[in-house]
Amino acid sequence: MTALDSAVSLPALAALRDQISALNDGPAQEVRAGHLGLGPDLWLSCDPDGQTRMVIAPDGAGLRLTVEAGDTGRWSSIGMRLQSAELQQARSVGLALTQRSAGLISFRPTLRYFLPEGGFHDVSTPDPVVMAPGARDLRSHVPVDAELAARVRGCELNIFLLDDGLCAEDLRFDPLLML
Repeated sequence: MTALDSAVSLPALAALRDQISALNDGPAQEVRAGHLGLGPDLWLSCDPDGQTRMVIAPDGAGLRLTVEAGDTGRWSSIGMRLQSAELQQARSVGLALTQRSAGLISFRPTLRYFLPEGGFHDVSTPDPVVMAPGARDLRSHVPVDAELAARVRGCELNIFLLDDGLCAEDLRFDPLLML
């Protein structure tokens, strides 16, 4: 059995999955150099000092995510709020991702812990995740720091997109907690 085989669905994750699922029935949404709330615990974000344009829209079997001018800022990401009480129960936070693209797509899943004294601490995969062109299905995970999770004032899972431009079609993503 792998860590991903022991993934669980907890109430806050179920609410987050509902927000992700609702994107399939909603309108196209766009952000240019800033932050766009897609739900209470879900967003697109890119450096407000850059020129990045991100669009997420329903696309048949999933969503279409496009990024343009991603190299003009310091970041572009899909972000999800996680509950620290649920996070404390986990060994890892996982991400199940399925998509189809004509080009390479690279990203770095990152847990962002908001410290009680202010600021944040990021923990990410050691190397970027790279998906070759075509239809791909991927599982990735980031280890949870249980001591840090017990004392933080909040936590996010961010999917930091590393390409200056991309178009992911039939996109489906699902946050997981591995106990």
